[in-house]
Amino acid sequence: MLHPNYLGELVNIGGVALEQEDRFIAGCVTVNPHLYGDENPCGLLRIVNERYYQFVISRALMSAYRYRVNIEEDRRDFVLRDRSGGEWIATGEMKLWLSSRSETDLPSIRSDIAKLRNTPSRSGFLLVATAWRPQEAETYLEILRTRLELTSSPATSQYRFRTIGWRGNRDVEFALLGLAVI
Repeated sequence: MLHPNYLGELVNIGGVALEQEDRFIAGCVTVNPHLYGDENPCGLLRIVNERYYQFVISRALMSAYRYRVNIEEDRRDFVLRDRSGGEWIATGEMKLWLSSRSETDLPSIRSDIAKLRNTPSRSGFLLVATAWRPQEAETYLEILRTRLELTSSPATSQYRFRTIGWRGNRDVEFALLGLAVI
């Protein structure tokens, strides 16, 4: 049986791991300014790769989560089981959505939502890694939910932290969002 807060737990564990990775990357960039003193972000946003984020999250879930996590199984980004060899109890997809690319990423995200709705498991979830100015967080979250037609989604979990963004826009908040898909 799937715990009622399975998605909140997953997002919290994954968010903490991403924040730690952000701090590690920022430290690496800071100690090598002659190599990395450029226009790019100083933390996690320097690596714009959803597979990288998926790996960081799955690695953390292996040691701290109540369910077994497999990645890239049968073309699903995440598959959750209650035990080794057990049936799927939830499946998830991971997406990267940055406000500057918002419209171009939406068709791919919608395709993954359709895949989740057609998956033979009890629950589906969408993890979205995103970044925005802190004062715009609620606006962008509502835009995302509306454009993905997930406004009636029963659960949205969030883990947010400050990071160092692009030159000219250094005050950025990174967010890992978990959206239930039914």
